[in-house]
Amino acid sequence: MVTKHGLVSKDIIDEPEFLPLLRNVMLLEIERPTPFEFDYVYRIYGGEIAERYGQDMTGKRTSDFPSPVAKLFLDLYEMAIDCRAPLYSEHAPPLNVDVVLWERLILPLGDEAVDWIMTVNLPKGSRKKAEQEAEGKSGKSDDGQDVFYLD
Repeated sequence: MVTKHGLVSKDIIDEPEFLPLLRNVMLLEIERPTPFEFDYVYRIYGGEIAERYGQDMTGKRTSDFPSPVAKLFLDLYEMAIDCRAPLYSEHAPPLNVDVVLWERLILPLGDEAVDWIMTVNLPKGSRKKAEQEAEGKSGKSDDGQDVFYLD
């Protein structure tokens, strides 16, 4: 799946081994409104990502994100294109998202040039669960199971 130009082909998502990852994958098509400006259209926005974020961004642009985190995404994607290499990042999402931390592997894809960006997003922790634990409304049973206490 690596091209003669050292990039991974977009066709990687068609591989059967890749299917279990799709819930946590975003596939972004690169748009260049001007020669020095980039934006990205989400062609695939994984089900778990949409569920945790609270919105499916398929068909929308990175610049459509309502939070300042959009600038971070734009910068990271541009860096991956410039370096033609995978990037790893971690970031805390806006407070309305039920994730403590997102881990992301950003992969530039293409044949001769980078035409696509693929991001594997893994959610770490639940804000709601952390808040409940902090308020003493949840914990672990003797056998290690999560327990939630009702008021």
